Amino acid sequence: AKLLKVRLLIALKDYSSAIAESGYILKADENNLEALLLRGQAYYYLADHDVAL
Repeated sequence: AKLLKVRLLIALKDYSSAIAESGYILKADENNLEALLLRGQAYYYLADHDVAL
């Protein structure tokens, strides 16, 4: 459910909130690959390419 929220935030172009929400997921499970991918996408869309990688 939390990953869906991150996807929706990205779809709504609310990238800062998507980064914050993915951070909560990653605090609970730092190896969650989908959360890492979504967080990278949000950083990419914010044009913060260095952090996105």
